[in-house]
Amino acid sequence: MSNALRLLLVLALLLVHGTGCDRVPDDDDDSSADDDDSAGDDDSAPLGDDDTAGDDDTAGDDDTAGDDDSAGDDDSAGDDDSAGDDDSGDDDDSASAGPALQVCDPIPPSDPFTLNSASISGDNLELSVTYSGGCVVHGFDLCWSGMVMLSLPPQVNISLIHENNNDLCDALPTEALSFDLSSLHSAASQGEIVIHFEGQSLNYTF
Repeated sequence: MSNALRLLLVLALLLVHGTGCDRVPDDDDDSSADDDDSAGDDDSAPLGDDDTAGDDDTAGDDDTAGDDDSAGDDDSAGDDDSAGDDDSGDDDDSASAGPALQVCDPIPPSDPFTLNSASISGDNLELSVTYSGGCVVHGFDLCWSGMVMLSLPPQVNISLIHENNNDLCDALPTEALSFDLSSLHSAASQGEIVIHFEGQSLNYTF
């Protein structure tokens, strides 16, 4: 068969059947379900993909109540920035007053002790004492008779009373003591008083 005859046969077949054809669904990325642009894939709204409920952007993930930004974490009550922590009224910055100076009439007897140092800090008389003992707790009281010597400034005598509670041990413990002197304010209207204590004279101003 010649080439011209073949060409005529092909043209005849095209005329009989037409040039269109039915398109079969392909597997490309722009068509039906199961591709990347339809329901169930990563770009659509159904449950189970990365953009819907249950993933990292919804309730229960790290951005909702119960995570590190909500009550119970380090930024809420009970942590280090709230009541009860180190920034509240229970820290070590508040002044602690010792036992108060007492009026004792008469001045009671005292068990022996050695006074190492005595100084006034604010309203407190700060003492360091050494005594014989070490087996039981010893007691200390600071006393004055209530008598004021009228001078400028006024003067008072005070005494440290030591109770060894029958401690028979012979160790030599040293103890720091602090006593509140603010009860003397009424004895000196000018805000200054001289304290005579264990052979020392201390100026107390307030």
